Order: sequence, then structure tokens, then C-alpha cells
Amino acid sequence: MELWLQFLIIPEDDLLLKNAIEAGASLESLAKGAVQFSQRFSVQELQDRWHALLYDTVVSAEAASTHD
Repeated sequence: MELWLQFLIIPEDDLLLKNAIEAGASLESLAKGAVQFSQRFSVQELQDRWHALLYDTVVSAEAASTHD
């Protein structure tokens, strides 16, 4: 994941992304505005963040700690 992207996404965006993906939303629909994030994200940015949440132990631990 790009380091700059890590600082653009706030914890609320992570939670919105997680909930939307788990509910079956596509990254394309999210990038088009199906969910109101704090700012617009491209499909690639959302894909990178979702991948980081799933597979980057540091990112996922930080995200989990903000949702407790």
C-alpha cells in the first residue's frame, strides 16, 4: 500500500469500507459514491486499502484497535 494513502483514510472510512464490502458492495460502486466516505477514493485506492486491511498486519492491527 502506498504510504500516503495510509494517512488519507480515517478510521471511519475503514469501517465504512469493511461494512460495505461485507454487505456485498463492489469497489466500483463504492468509488462511484455508493457510500459516503470522508473524501472520494478511486477504485485502486479502495482496492489497495482493502488489501492492506486484510493482509498488512500493521494496518489491520491499527484499524482493529480504533474500532474497539
